[in-house]
Amino acid sequence: MKEFRFRDYSVKYIDEGSGEPMVFLHNGGNDHQIWGRQIEYFKKTNRVLALDYLGFGESDKPRIELTLPLYSEMVGVFVDQLKLAPVTLVGNCMGSAMSFDYTLHNPRKVKRLILFNIASEKHLLAGPLGKVYQTFSRSHLLRRIAALKVDIFGISRKETDKLLRSQYGKEWLDDPEFADHIYHLYNKKGSRAHSMSRSRISIHSIRPIISCCRRTFLRFA
Repeated sequence: MKEFRFRDYSVKYIDEGSGEPMVFLHNGGNDHQIWGRQIEYFKKTNRVLALDYLGFGESDKPRIELTLPLYSEMVGVFVDQLKLAPVTLVGNCMGSAMSFDYTLHNPRKVKRLILFNIASEKHLLAGPLGKVYQTFSRSHLLRRIAALKVDIFGISRKETDKLLRSQYGKEWLDDPEFADHIYHLYNKKGSRAHSMSRSRISIHSIRPIISCCRRTFLRFA
């Protein structure tokens, strides 16, 4: 993977194809490999880039709070260093919040947004883990305790399959290579646990963004 420097940390990314640039931003807990199929398709006609955020994948895992403003700044440094503007941003869940936040502050640098699994309150609170997420997103201590549990005991294959099904649909369970990658990523010592304990991409941090998003769509409807 290639590397760029952000706040003196190493952030890894892939860069394939040529043409108009598309930057793919993954969801929380995963890495650039969720975009494997999209990368193979779009690199035939576009320059395709996909990041591993700070705290995830092959990038550095600094002992700092990982916030939405920090990640939006990271996207900005990436776009500027590689001279990608005007760029197409493709975001999944947390990546969608980052994409929209960056666009709000840098509208002239973004050509288009492609967002799905958008990180709204409704999305984050849906399903059996909604109340748990809401509770843990408010408490740094609880996140540290949960991170320690994950670091020691890991996440079961059944839990991994449930997460894959909820985020990507049942068809991803028929891709054993991808399912194995996500399972081992979740259970890699220190990686996911560290990100869980440091991440502050909470419901409260994205509420202003989702609210602004709603107003923007209504204005042009």
